[in-house]
Amino acid sequence: MTIQINAPREIAQIASVLADAGFEAVLVGGCVRDSLLRRQAKDWDLATNARPEQVGSLFPAAVVTTRFGTTLVPVAGQPAVEVTTYRTEHGYTDFRRPDHVAYTGSLAEDLARRDFTINALAYDPVTKILHDPFGGQADLASRSLRAVGRADDRFGEDALRLLRAVRFVSQLGFDIESDTARAIGRHAHLISELALERVGIEVGKLLVGPYAAKAIAQAEQLDLWQRIMHEMSGDKSRAHAVRVASLTGVDLSLNLAALLHHAEPESAQARLLKLAFGADVAGQAKKLIEIAALSLPSDDSPAATARAIRRWDHSTLEQGLLLRAICERELAGNDRTSTQLRQRAEQVYRSGLPLRISDLAIDGNQLLSSLGLREGPVVGKLLKQLLEDVTDGSVPNKSNELLARAGQLHTS
Repeated sequence: MTIQINAPREIAQIASVLADAGFEAVLVGGCVRDSLLRRQAKDWDLATNARPEQVGSLFPAAVVTTRFGTTLVPVAGQPAVEVTTYRTEHGYTDFRRPDHVAYTGSLAEDLARRDFTINALAYDPVTKILHDPFGGQADLASRSLRAVGRADDRFGEDALRLLRAVRFVSQLGFDIESDTARAIGRHAHLISELALERVGIEVGKLLVGPYAAKAIAQAEQLDLWQRIMHEMSGDKSRAHAVRVASLTGVDLSLNLAALLHHAEPESAQARLLKLAFGADVAGQAKKLIEIAALSLPSDDSPAATARAIRRWDHSTLEQGLLLRAICERELAGNDRTSTQLRQRAEQVYRSGLPLRISDLAIDGNQLLSSLGLREGPVVGKLLKQLLEDVTDGSVPNKSNELLARAGQLHTS
């Protein structure tokens, strides 16, 4: 079939050089799939029947690698283009990587080793021909995710494909074809063979997809999500957490906090770091879990509320209270407590009551100058006490009043 895919100019030029030398050169994988779906394509990779050394001879500045037959062709001002020789793969004793890789001159054989039919599409930017030996275009049209060939073989080869399946559901909203779905269920136990970092990467992508709730629901039906949760938190019985995560939107830290909100905040943070989530994401998730577990102060004064919420910035508190509200509605059918917390917090924000030392009308330098102090821990202690005094209402947040109070504290 002849179609038009507008590949970047440098990609088309590399393909033309290979074609002029008598070789095939086709776009493969996600860039073809996304182009056909009218989505923004990201990785424009080429596959060819030329051997790596032959590619290297056509592009003298290229870096020829022996790993999987990929040659990196430099492009001015942009990342190098990957040009990979057609190959077959055999033996997957670790359920992740092939034991043996062999070059082949057949595009069909190369496409046969891929995971899903929608990723087993190839497009020749020179002849404009779309190669589709496994019906990927029809599956795109029907929004179906189908394994290439025997589904059991594909998932037995590479357990990461189990997670990729539900991740594609999350990103594209497709349905998993019935034979493929049954094969996922039969191989769900292989999740335990994957490195935690790989699980974390795929789950992170899944959680921020526009169809995350659908993906989680399908994964639950296939006994896959329970195993993912076990890898993430050591517990398979968190259906409540799964439901909460499906309701929180597309913020990664918020979704991760929803999955792990039953855990101690520090434990959840440590687990997320092991799963290769960044320190910022893991730290934010920890804060959100803390807020979700926040007790409503029995004292409803602004001072008591200020002390309860001062550890978090306004945006983080709002997200944490959103998570708490969802949890409450799931468990109790209402979000009364989180609503009260939110109302009290807004009262504090409107009052202008300082929540942090940085909100005080003076800083450490002013204390040093006014009291003739040297830098040291005493300055921090004074500022902390001044914040408490302002919170209690015993001294106004005005520089003269604060300096006078600091003087009293220092000499007492």
